[in-house]
Amino acid sequence: MNFSANFEMITIKGTCPLYAQGDKVLLSGRTLYFPENKATCLILTGVIIETLQALRQGGQGMELNCKGLERGCSGSINFRAVPQSIEQEKPSASGAIANILSKFSIFQQMSVIELNQLVPFLKMKSYRSGGIIIKKGDPGVNLFIIISGQIEVIGDDDAHIASLVQGDVFGEMSLLSGQPVGTTIKVTKPAKLVSLKGRDFRKVLSRFPSLQMYFTQLLANRLTHANIRQSEASASGMSGKLSEIPPSELFQVLNMNQKTGQLIMEDGQNTGLLVFNDGCPVRAEYKGFKGKKAFFELIKNRTGRFKFVPQALDNTPAHDMGDFMWLLMEGLNRIDEDQ
Repeated sequence: MNFSANFEMITIKGTCPLYAQGDKVLLSGRTLYFPENKATCLILTGVIIETLQALRQGGQGMELNCKGLERGCSGSINFRAVPQSIEQEKPSASGAIANILSKFSIFQQMSVIELNQLVPFLKMKSYRSGGIIIKKGDPGVNLFIIISGQIEVIGDDDAHIASLVQGDVFGEMSLLSGQPVGTTIKVTKPAKLVSLKGRDFRKVLSRFPSLQMYFTQLLANRLTHANIRQSEASASGMSGKLSEIPPSELFQVLNMNQKTGQLIMEDGQNTGLLVFNDGCPVRAEYKGFKGKKAFFELIKNRTGRFKFVPQALDNTPAHDMGDFMWLLMEGLNRIDEDQ
C-alpha cells in the first residue's frame, strides 16, 4: 500500500510568507501536493523528507516544526501529520500526468514537486487521425507535447518535412519569435497531446530554469539546421532580412553557437549594434540608448537588415548587460506589453 499523510498547519509564529493556518499538504507515496495556487516551501519540504521514516513507522499523528525562523525565514509553522491510507484521500489526477511527463526528455531535469507545480498549466486533448492541429500562417498560441500517436509536419505544396512522435515538442518557435506558425501540423496516427497556452509559456520558463535551457537548446538547433546554416564559423559571417529571422531568434542562435563579433542592424533610419563575446551580449547601442535599454529596443525591430561580423573584441568597451536568458525573456515580455 502507498503511504499517505495529511499535514495540517496548526500554529504560525512570526510571519509565514507562503501559508496560513489550516492549510494542508498531502503526501502520497513519494509525491507532495501543496495547497493549490501556493508556492512550494523548500524548508517545509526538507522537514517532511527528514521525518518520513518516523511518519511511516509511527502510524499516528505527530507534531513537527518547519524551523523557518532558524533558517532565515520570517515565520515558523507547527503542523500535525496524520497518516492515512491512499484510499481515504486520493491525490488529484495531476500526479498521474506528472508521472507520464517525467519519462520525456524535456522534463527529466525537473523534480517531482516541480512537475506537479507545472501540471495545472497544461491541458490534455485527443486528436483523430487526419486532423489538423495548426495551419501554416496561424498565430502561435500554444506549445504542444506529444504523449502518444504520430504527427506530420507539412511545408509548402504539401511537402513532408518531418514526423513527430511521443515526447516531441512543437509550436515553440512561433511563441518565442512572435511570428505566425511556419508549417502545418497534421495527425497521422490517433494522438494525445498536452498543450501549454502561450500566455503561460514565459511564466513557466521563468519559473523552471531547466525548461529555459531545454527550449534555448532546442530552438538554436532547429534554427541552425533550418534557417541559418551560413552562421557556421567562417570569415564571411552572416546577413539577412529581419522580416525573415526576427531578432529574438537571431540573438538566440548567436548565443547558443557562442559567437564572438558584432551584429549590425539597420532599419533605414537607425543603425544598431549588439556585440557578442562567446555568445553573451556585452555591448548594445541603438536610437541613442546603450546597454539593456538598447537591447530591448533592438529585439522589437521587425524591419531592415542585419549583418554579423565575426571578430576578436580586444578592448571593446562593455556595458552592464546581465544574463542572456533574462534579457531575452524581459525583451519578449515588453513586446507583449506594447501590443
